[in-house]
Amino acid sequence: MSFIINRNYLTPIINNFRDKELEGDKKASSNFKYMHLLSVLLFVLNFIILIGIVINNYLNYNL
Repeated sequence: MSFIINRNYLTPIINNFRDKELEGDKKASSNFKYMHLLSVLLFVLNFIILIGIVINNYLNYNL
């Protein structure tokens, strides 16, 4: 689910802030950093949940 949020919502916003940052907008620079951090945190959270599911399935079905 977070992949869809990241791809369809956050990525266009992040790209817009990055473009404005390259044009010299200082506020866009801080917004870009914040939104990029949020995107990375969603990715990491997704990864941790996926690893937890794999481990849980392994322990429940292979022991």
